[in-house]
Amino acid sequence: MYLFKFIFMSFYLFFWSCTSNPLWESEPTKERKLTGKIGFLSENLEIPLIIWDENFKILGETDRVGNFSILLKDLPSGIDEISGSIKLYFFALNFALDSAQVFLINGDFSNNQTDFNQNGELVKNIQLKKILEGQIFLPSEETFSMQSDTLLIRFQIKALSRIVVKTYKYMDGVFECNSGLIFKNIENNDIKIYNHVGLDSHGLIIQDQIKYVEYDMNETSIWRYYVDKNSLSFEPGSYVVIPYLTIEQFNLVDPTYSFDLSNEFLNIPSDFLLDTLKIR
Repeated sequence: MYLFKFIFMSFYLFFWSCTSNPLWESEPTKERKLTGKIGFLSENLEIPLIIWDENFKILGETDRVGNFSILLKDLPSGIDEISGSIKLYFFALNFALDSAQVFLINGDFSNNQTDFNQNGELVKNIQLKKILEGQIFLPSEETFSMQSDTLLIRFQIKALSRIVVKTYKYMDGVFECNSGLIFKNIENNDIKIYNHVGLDSHGLIIQDQIKYVEYDMNETSIWRYYVDKNSLSFEPGSYVVIPYLTIEQFNLVDPTYSFDLSNEFLNIPSDFLLDTLKIR
C-alpha cells in the first residue's frame, strides 16, 4: 500500500513538473517591428505621412509628429521566409518622397544594416523636403454675398524644386481657368466635388481636362477657379476648400488613398494653407 502511494505521488510530481515548471516553459515570441521618427527639413510641422513598401502596399501612417511602428508580420506575406531587403517609402502630397531600407535573413533582422539597426530602429536621418507651397484665398463674406452666381477662388503656389504638377484645366477658346476643387463641410463631413463645365457657341458641353504643368524652382503662379454657386447647391454651413493636384513622383493605386479627384484624395496628407467658405 505504501509502495503504491509512493509510486503514485512520484508520478504526479513528475507530471506536474513537466507541465507547470516555468523554467521549462518557452518565452513568448517577441513581436519584431520597425520603429522610428521622420522629420521635415527646416520646418516644425505636424502632419501624418503615408508609408508603403516597394510593391506599393500601404503599411500605415506615422502619427502627426512623424513616429511610426510597423510589425514585421504586417509586411508582405511569407515574411518568415524572406531573405533580402525591403524598402519603405514615406510621403506627403507636397513633399519629396524619401525611403529607408531594411535587410532580413529568414524573416529576422540581418546583422548588416544601413538605415535601421539590428533591433529594427531607424538610424537614417530622414527629413522630408517640401517641394510645393500653396495657399487658398477666398473672397470676404461681404464680397461673397455681393458676387453674382460665380465665386472666384484663388490658389497661390510656389515651386521649391523643379516639378511637374497634374491638375484640371478648363479651356474654351481664349478663356481658361483652373478646375478641380473639393468642398468639405466641417460640421457633417459632407463632400462636394467641383469640375468646371461650360457650353460652346453651339450649346455643346465643354468638360475640363487633365493637364500636366511644369514649374521651375522658385516659380510662382496663381490658379483661378470660377465656381458656379448653383451647380453645387450648397447647404448652409462651413466648407473647407481643397484644391486637387498631384506632383509627378510615382503612381500609387490604393482604395484608401486616391490620386484621382475623389473623396479618398482627402486622405493624402499635405500642409497647404486652406480656407473655410461660410454659407449662410
